[in-house]
Amino acid sequence: AGTLLVQNSLVKGNSAPDASFGLGGAISASNLTTSLQIVSSVFDGNSAQLGGGAVYSLATNTTAFNSTFARNTASANLGGGALNVPGASLSIDRSWITENSVGAPGGGIQFTGNTLTLTRTTLDNNIATRGSGVSHAGNGTSSLRNNTFSGNQSTFGSGALSVADTAQAVVQFNTFYGNSASGGGRAVQNIGFGTVSIEASLLVT
Repeated sequence: AGTLLVQNSLVKGNSAPDASFGLGGAISASNLTTSLQIVSSVFDGNSAQLGGGAVYSLATNTTAFNSTFARNTASANLGGGALNVPGASLSIDRSWITENSVGAPGGGIQFTGNTLTLTRTTLDNNIATRGSGVSHAGNGTSSLRNNTFSGNQSTFGSGALSVADTAQAVVQFNTFYGNSASGGGRAVQNIGFGTVSIEASLLVT
């Protein structure tokens, strides 16, 4: 077990092109990693074949603070234009996730772990089949508070935020505007058996 810290760094133009192992264009953290910490850093223009254009993390705890994820791409399959996190927990605060794309769910973030916490973050102009900002699947819980979702595009399904399977989500004080989707539900999509609670939020076309 160990810690991976990325701080005050520019991580740009890396790729993981392998059709079988292409996860995490810039960073791939294994399940032996206790903590992946990203602080005041920029991930720009990274790519991965399978998922997690910038970051793929199986770490127990993955955190990002005051960081930017821009123009990262993943081709298909596992999703996550910028981040794909099946690890136990993901926490992102005061960050910017913009212009990332994937031919699968999760233009900005694909999360399939236990606990997702997203606060004071802007997700804009990301593209995915569904969950163009955030896709949360599995049986975990997510808390989204004081975030802005704008200009995100879902090309096949719906939702700047998509919640699937038995995942639970609490959405508080968020703003959704100018998002688009081919299947309706441009702001939020619940396609599973879990509960999505939206409180004191603004949803604008």
